[in-house]
Amino acid sequence: FTGLKLQGDIRKFAQVELSDISGYCELPDGKILSGSDWGNLLLWEGNLIKCEITLGANGVRADGNCHKGAIEVVVLNGPEIITGGADGYLRTWTLSDIEGAEVTDELPIFLVKPLKEVCLLDMEGGRKTSRLVTMLRGDGHFVVQDADGGVYKVVLESGACQSLFNFHSGGINGLDVCPFNHCCATAGADGSVRLWDYVEKSVICVHRAPAAATCLTWAARAVDLEGRTIATGYADGVVRILLRCQDGLQLKTAFKPHRVAIRALAYSPDGTHLATGAADGAVFFITVARGEYAPVGFMP
Repeated sequence: FTGLKLQGDIRKFAQVELSDISGYCELPDGKILSGSDWGNLLLWEGNLIKCEITLGANGVRADGNCHKGAIEVVVLNGPEIITGGADGYLRTWTLSDIEGAEVTDELPIFLVKPLKEVCLLDMEGGRKTSRLVTMLRGDGHFVVQDADGGVYKVVLESGACQSLFNFHSGGINGLDVCPFNHCCATAGADGSVRLWDYVEKSVICVHRAPAAATCLTWAARAVDLEGRTIATGYADGVVRILLRCQDGLQLKTAFKPHRVAIRALAYSPDGTHLATGAADGAVFFITVARGEYAPVGFMP
């Protein structure tokens, strides 16, 4: 309320395609280096883009851009630039090459070759995606946040990667506790069901499905005397019955009682029936006998 306002310069894309800017850094000579939606780097001088930077060397453009997908991270690290993006890769580039980037009529895009790269795909078993969004500098390493469900410790010089935490990459839509020990199960919008030891604060195992998990219930002993059964509903109308085993969560059976997302499910107190409720208001009833599930009918 001092009456003072932030004074900024509006920068213009001119002939370059418009893009959201998530990651950028200021170079020692005052230029700005930013990422783009399509995976190339943009070098800004004044209020205009000086040139677009893409992958290539010796006048030959490579097949692809600096990253496949948006560049979310751009960090100045001494004589290097570090970039990270939606393709799950960290790449380093020579600062002096980028500072001196020039284009010609014959070659309107400046070509660079990365010094090194680190792949953060497959850091958690069963997950093939990675979307890097933040980096923090540590003592001889970087801590990297992955929006697809992880935090990693990365040493760029050696390429060493260590997974520090793994978690849901979206909202948690369901949670229930085990009937006999200190663990719980969560259902996530990323399609994963995760089993947690809430005393040790660690993930025990993960089950993945192609649709978002929308609700979950842990079956009582009336359904399963050993307390190993978890019923999960999904956005595609499928119910998956999971069984906790020594090697993780195993799919026991699956059926599709609804055409739309399942919002709720519950077993009857005696364990002989399962009811599922969907986003369109329909409720479906299923009989349960010796681990077998058979449809009864629905109520619209």
